[in-house]
Amino acid sequence: MQLLIKLASLSRIFPNPSLRDRSQPEIEEMAASLNAIGQISPIGVIETDDGLKIIYGNTRFLAAKKLNWEKLEVRIYSAETTPAECMRLAVCENTVREQMNFVELADAIHEYAKLSGLTLAAAGQELNYRQSQISKCLKTDERLTTRNKKKLLEAGIGGSLAYLISQEIKQQDQLVDQVIAEKWSRKQLEQYFRRKRKGGTRFEFRRGGGKLAIEVPRAATQESILQLLKDFAATLKKNAGFDLQTAARRIKEQSHVVS
Repeated sequence: MQLLIKLASLSRIFPNPSLRDRSQPEIEEMAASLNAIGQISPIGVIETDDGLKIIYGNTRFLAAKKLNWEKLEVRIYSAETTPAECMRLAVCENTVREQMNFVELADAIHEYAKLSGLTLAAAGQELNYRQSQISKCLKTDERLTTRNKKKLLEAGIGGSLAYLISQEIKQQDQLVDQVIAEKWSRKQLEQYFRRKRKGGTRFEFRRGGGKLAIEVPRAATQESILQLLKDFAATLKKNAGFDLQTAARRIKEQSHVVS
């Protein structure tokens, strides 16, 4: 297929609404690159009645606008290019440029399957991904809640980290917030899941309509746990203003609670 490559005015180009909006840091990083070394490869567009609709290259387009460029080099695809073909081109181009993480790729596989009528597995294969990669992408997409997908994307967290985080179901919100706030590494996430696999012993304390539940490692002796609970009960009795939140924190600090 012969493709026309030429310089086009930015005023004729408009973003593809089906592609994810890029964050300001991503646009600024691309703008710095364009300013330093120029445009290395053209963006992909398709001719429409409204102008040139971007197939891939949204970030480069937005960065060029930020730099007040007047023109960009574009690769013009045939007007007969189907939505499914546009999606495949966008995924392949962004994958080469390493701009897609597991969550985004999973969304793209779903969208391409819908446009092409293929199964998810076949759609992933047409997008040139191995079955193991397709499986990880789709599992990540399935396990993560909408809220957590959004937060991870905004924080720029994807790949193996997103896949690991998605394995936490019950406390996923808390884990996502902690990973983002404390900038956890893969090693820290793996340590988190190792601690969870070890399990623990659960104790509950009820007072009136309230309940305090704690979980301590199985390695802790029964005597030490019982003494800890007795001390806690004595403290509550002596100090009516001793709140359960503070009590829970103190027990966690003394018993090395795992979850």
